[in-house]
Amino acid sequence: MMKNYTLLKRSMRFFLSVAVLSIFGSQAMAQSNTTSRGYIKDCIRERGECHNVAITKTGGDAMINGRNGWCAKNCPTDFVSKLRELHDKDKPIKDIQITENGSWVILWGDNGVSWHDIPQKLEDKIRHYNDIGETINSISLNDVGDWVIVTDNYYSASSQSIMDFLREGESNHGELWTVCLTDDALAAVYENGYRWFGEVPEDCKDAAREVTFDVYRIKIAGTAWFMADKNGTYRYHM
Repeated sequence: MMKNYTLLKRSMRFFLSVAVLSIFGSQAMAQSNTTSRGYIKDCIRERGECHNVAITKTGGDAMINGRNGWCAKNCPTDFVSKLRELHDKDKPIKDIQITENGSWVILWGDNGVSWHDIPQKLEDKIRHYNDIGETINSISLNDVGDWVIVTDNYYSASSQSIMDFLREGESNHGELWTVCLTDDALAAVYENGYRWFGEVPEDCKDAAREVTFDVYRIKIAGTAWFMADKNGTYRYHM
């Protein structure tokens, strides 16, 4: 469960406990794709509920609602094809993520996982959890090799430092539910609270404390963010 920590392209120094860590390599901030973001916002408003999104700073965006409803714009073609296939086969879609460079993961069905261009060790961990019958609730990764996977009973990460960070949050806030990991931020959602790292928007943190629903997932892309409970009640700033 514990991997060698990934050093990053551009160091950002933060204190975790008493150690100074260098993680989440920062990339140049490009302007968001306003066309795809606007389209996804329209889909969310029209459908009235949304339990998850995949948002990026520079690429495409997607949303899922209900059992397997979805909208996507400017996303990788194989990602869109998989969403269409799952919808046509009436498979529940649970979680979606796209990185800035086009890697993606989709969680679906009882324990189905589809992916493109993810680290081999993450792929191995997915297969392991499937083999032992663990239900996977959250997979998140970035473009510098970091990843986190959360199941009903376990969680694993690409580095010891990330594991230590998540465990400390668990000791303070209870069971870890989901994680959003980007190139420059981490948001961990626990049963009774949150833990943040890196460039998490302050208004996202404020909203997480203020909302009256039980936040289950948070997604971040630069200054944009989305949060929702399991039933599709949501709040966002995009």
